[in-house]
Amino acid sequence: MNWFNLYSDLYDPFMALTGLYRPDHVIRALKPLPGELILDLCGGTGLISGKIAGCGCTVAVLDHTLRMLARAKRRGVSACCGKAESLPFRNRSFDACICIDGLHHIRGLRMSLKEMIRVLRPGARIVVMEFDFSGSTGRILHLFERLLVDRIRPIAPEKLAAEMRRFGVSGSIERVNNLMYLFAGSIDKHVDKLEKIS
Repeated sequence: MNWFNLYSDLYDPFMALTGLYRPDHVIRALKPLPGELILDLCGGTGLISGKIAGCGCTVAVLDHTLRMLARAKRRGVSACCGKAESLPFRNRSFDACICIDGLHHIRGLRMSLKEMIRVLRPGARIVVMEFDFSGSTGRILHLFERLLVDRIRPIAPEKLAAEMRRFGVSGSIERVNNLMYLFAGSIDKHVDKLEKIS
């Protein structure tokens, strides 16, 4: 069962109430430029994409939850139903990619990162914001998500940075607060032979 379909109407109010999403951090790290094409991976309702589109960019939200994508469309962004492990886009289609609160819901992290790199142009920027489940607040959130959403796969900041380096992405980790961190980087050299990276 896709639990996000059940919670789609509550998602935006919950995020607004808790203040978990930080669009200002994402936009500052992304530095979107007018005319750019940006992918929002696991973008849900387009909560942050709508603000990025306001910078003059074209944003495509990819998610596997139809009801959340319906909300994204109302924000004036493109919406595509699909999975991060098999993106329905051509090679080198996007100027940048964001993934906010999404990686820990993905079963195949490395395949998803491989797909992310495939659809990005050389020099593209990548911004990922994730929960750090290692602290006491994180452990409570971990339990909450397991009980009410689905099985999650936490990824520590250091592991994410290491996985990005495997794909030729250099960047840095920034602490947003005691619960969240942000990775911001760019592709140093486009990996043409991604099939060699497993």
